[in-house]
Amino acid sequence: MFLTGGKLQLTGGLFAGVGSVNGTSQINITGTSSSLELNDISGSGITMSRTNWNLENRTGTGVGSYHIRNVAGNNTLTTGGANGQGDWNNTNAVAGNWNIQSDAGKLTFTGGNFYATAAVITTLQLGGAGNGEIDSLLVTYQSATLNIVKSGNGIWTFSNIPAAGTADVFGTVINATPNTSTSVYRGTIGVTAGTLEFKPLATGSKIVLNNVSPIAVSDGASLKITPFNTTSSAVTSASSLTLGVSTGSTLAFSLQGIPTAAPLAVAGFTTNGSNIVSVSSSVVSLGTYTLLTYTGSIGGAGFAGLPGGLNNSNLLLPNRVVGNLVNNTANHSIDVVFTGIDTIRWDGNAGGSPNSTWNISSLQNWKQSSNGALTNYQQPSAPGDVVNFTDSATSFTVNATAAVNPGSMTFSNTANTYTITAATAGTTITSGSLTANGGGNVTFASGGLSISGTTTIATTGDGITTGLVTVSNTGGAFSLGSSLALTSGTLVLNRTDSVTLGRRSPERGR
Repeated sequence: MFLTGGKLQLTGGLFAGVGSVNGTSQINITGTSSSLELNDISGSGITMSRTNWNLENRTGTGVGSYHIRNVAGNNTLTTGGANGQGDWNNTNAVAGNWNIQSDAGKLTFTGGNFYATAAVITTLQLGGAGNGEIDSLLVTYQSATLNIVKSGNGIWTFSNIPAAGTADVFGTVINATPNTSTSVYRGTIGVTAGTLEFKPLATGSKIVLNNVSPIAVSDGASLKITPFNTTSSAVTSASSLTLGVSTGSTLAFSLQGIPTAAPLAVAGFTTNGSNIVSVSSSVVSLGTYTLLTYTGSIGGAGFAGLPGGLNNSNLLLPNRVVGNLVNNTANHSIDVVFTGIDTIRWDGNAGGSPNSTWNISSLQNWKQSSNGALTNYQQPSAPGDVVNFTDSATSFTVNATAAVNPGSMTFSNTANTYTITAATAGTTITSGSLTANGGGNVTFASGGLSISGTTTIATTGDGITTGLVTVSNTGGAFSLGSSLALTSGTLVLNRTDSVTLGRRSPERGR
């Protein structure tokens, strides 16, 4: 099929590889006004399969000059071509652009190679507010150059799934038919807006860039590194990485746990402006871990262009993790130091007025204990946050509107009385432990209470605590856990059901 003008718009179904040109199933998109549009109105996604896709280089840029546009839906373009010539390639020997745009949904390219065949500069432009993924290899043939420009607010991912038995590399330069036997890519990589993600998807795999493949991330844009596992780098580059132009960009790491190999290794490293570093991980252990290695020293603003100091607002860490970045000059690396796990304290002032609601991941009725920043209660899995209740709150009535399960609850109130309620009969607050050590009163007025560990009523000083902890009989499960420690104060169980207490350790309590 040849597109030399106008556009072909697909609105649903499977577009199979039928017909042939020179014995191979093929689509040629040539001419300055030709384009392919995918607009899925069926909701099932469009799959278009061809052996070869020939994209003629164009000098135009931006909307209106795109080769392929994803209008809506999660759609896939695939090729059955073997690694080597074929697949997605340029068909003429003039410098120009391949323009691919995803306005909404996600456009996925799978199989074969993106490769530049002529000794000219080709620019692959990835734009739009939608997302996209390219799991094909990017290849430069002989002396060709293939530059990448990520624009638009969407997220484009290079996952680079290799053929069986090959190394997972970003591209190759050899003097014959392109293949995946060597690990070199020739071209610049620019992230001007949105997010460009490198995400190799094979054990031990990495994306390898050569010494003429610098990466530059513009102000407000983001480069994301997602290793396959903890023992492999995601990207190694013999060239340079530059973050920001004047105000700063974002460098994000999405880790599969605690890394033992630097997820990103570059030669030169330069910072400009005030850049954000984001680290997410499914597993957190306190300690120091390398994120990035570089050679020489950091150029531009240097380490000052990265977040510095404990709890710097430009350093985004996993939920409730406290830490900082370190420039390890001896190792030529940027390390993240996880120093502790933060807790939260009740504030009860969401929206700037007294508010009693305790829910999950919604209202900012809490503050981080480390820096006083507003936050919400997080419980991605049970147990959730460690929570504290102090005299610094605005509201001292706390109404659980969900079955919350904090890691522990500590009441250190002295002058104020807390009343804990449940919005729905039978709702139970479950906690790893319960400690009341401030001397103020605490009443669990409705709902259930289940403590799995120790319940402690104590004083933090030498005086006798006069606090009163009352648990009323108004529905919901009730358990005070495996151990009950009374060193002062009073525990009142105002219930009509049977009560089983854990081991009791009395001192001044009653």
